[in-house]
Amino acid sequence: RLCIVGPTSLKKTIKNGTKEEIAALPWIGNPLECPYCQVMKEQFHELGLFPNIILRADQDSAISAMIRAGVGLNFMLEEDAKAAEQKGKLVTWDKESYPLPLSFVVLRSRREDIRVRTLLQAVRSAWDKL
Repeated sequence: RLCIVGPTSLKKTIKNGTKEEIAALPWIGNPLECPYCQVMKEQFHELGLFPNIILRADQDSAISAMIRAGVGLNFMLEEDAKAAEQKGKLVTWDKESYPLPLSFVVLRSRREDIRVRTLLQAVRSAWDKL
């Protein structure tokens, strides 16, 4: 699952904010092909809310550093966000979290290949734990 995270300098606003107030804060946007953009579309745009994207970045490490530096908000995997929040590195907006659909694609013609079947079994096992 994903959650919204932001800099500790905005803790009060983030913790108490409505979705509308969260959208109005500065955001670090993702590249359009990033699955986080689909979450933003479904959770904000379809409600008529358009987060205030002030810049875009495509590296998780850069986005995390910018959040910690006070630049803006973004989505983060909930487990990573909670761990970073416990260390005082960022703040999470606890009012909602969002599913992040996962897909794994193989050629139909290769589905019976033992290596592909073994890989699919490992993927299912790992994803069942999420």
